[in-house]
Amino acid sequence: MPRLDPSLRDSKTIVTPPEPSPRYIPKGPRPRTHRSHHQLQEAANPFVRDHTIGKHAVLPTTAVMSRIANACEQFQPDFTFFRVENFRALKGIVFDESLGNEYILDLTERARHPQAVTIEAMLWHTGPKGGPRYNYSGIFTLRLQLPSPPGYPFRGPFTPLDGNRNCYQDGTLFHGPLLAAVQRITKLDPSGLVIECCSPHLTQRDQGQFPVHSFNPYAADVQFQAMAIWARYAYDSAGLPARIETAEHFKPVPFEETYYVSLDVKSSDHNHVTANITQHNAQGVVYMRF
Repeated sequence: MPRLDPSLRDSKTIVTPPEPSPRYIPKGPRPRTHRSHHQLQEAANPFVRDHTIGKHAVLPTTAVMSRIANACEQFQPDFTFFRVENFRALKGIVFDESLGNEYILDLTERARHPQAVTIEAMLWHTGPKGGPRYNYSGIFTLRLQLPSPPGYPFRGPFTPLDGNRNCYQDGTLFHGPLLAAVQRITKLDPSGLVIECCSPHLTQRDQGQFPVHSFNPYAADVQFQAMAIWARYAYDSAGLPARIETAEHFKPVPFEETYYVSLDVKSSDHNHVTANITQHNAQGVVYMRF
């Protein structure tokens, strides 16, 4: 217990001992931070109508990733988005009664080097009871110059599978025309799949509050479509992305050009699928990989 000053032992005054000094006081400048406020409206984002689950439009995870990447580039204007690590969907954004009045994006610079900067990001909103409700988080790395795209050992093009189906019509995928990029499945087995894709062009109006800059979120969403196709094949089940351990972006996926998505399954069961997914061209040059 704290020692009482002898001169106060007979006093009726109650003395509150001072708070103990912290054992460690960080030295050096505080990290740079930036906070931005975002209001989301379904009417302002026509593309979300083609990403409807049940009765309500749901904001694609890659759209959120793109919005944060763009904000990081504005925060650090000399750098370009390259990598995100431990990107988590804590609470997805649905255009229903749960939609927040305002979403807050907090960015905190965690490391800086001449060629790269690392930023911690958290997107959240105020819940009905006044407390914060966290939506997405991740660690974003921006580079002064992006590295040259690596190569993927692509052995295609493959011959389309016999009886190739339309995944957007048979219930495997729920995406509408603006996000319907899968043209044909060229490989599908327990080890993974390969799909041939071509992303339709989205006008600036279609893109709404999520414009394409250095990263194309609409083409990137096809990587999750690939996982959904494989999960339906392997387990007759559907799913949504929960976590991206690492995503690396080397160059934007172009609209209206053929590209491929190769999915290599690492582990799976009836509850989870873990895989490496690569978007690349016919020569194996990588656009992006999750």
